Amino acid sequence: MVIVALTILATALPVTSLTVREERKLATMLVCPERLPGDAARIANTDAFMMLYARYAPRSKAGERMALRDRILTAKKCRDLRPLQHTYPET
Repeated sequence: MVIVALTILATALPVTSLTVREERKLATMLVCPERLPGDAARIANTDAFMMLYARYAPRSKAGERMALRDRILTAKKCRDLRPLQHTYPET
């Protein structure tokens, strides 16, 4: 019973941990959205951030990645903190 409870607790906790160096690299590459020329550049910058984060922490979830993105943008005092919205054409 105790083992099951610990297993459930362990799976609920985030399994990723970035080193300070990795977080610094991610923070360096992330540009405030308002400083980029358009939506394509904003999406490309966020995509590059997400891909690098995934390389550093393959088991991380998208929510964890976006949370770090938000923390970095807040620390950089970026004005445009709205989440990216992707729309897909309906077929």
